Amino acid sequence: MLLLLLLNAAKFSVVFISKMCSRGAFAVVRVATHNKTKIKYAVKEIYTAELNVEQLADLEKEMCILSQLRQSNICGLQEIYKAPNHIYMVILLDEIN
Repeated sequence: MLLLLLLNAAKFSVVFISKMCSRGAFAVVRVATHNKTKIKYAVKEIYTAELNVEQLADLEKEMCILSQLRQSNICGLQEIYKAPNHIYMVILLDEIN
């Protein structure tokens, strides 16, 4: 529910969060579908409360690099949302089956 409210506040006006793709030590990746455009996104939800200073610095580097990548073979970072204990990275989901 928190994720829906967070994304509603920005340009992703109405999204449907469907399933969890993967889970790591500090993050969960979920699939989100924009209700109007039907474009699918991967939303990486990172729990930052337990990260140390070095891990937070690495995360900032990752976000900086991903935000600068502009290449047709790489799924682009669309948005970053920061909350007190979470960071949400919205990435265009390229489903090639």
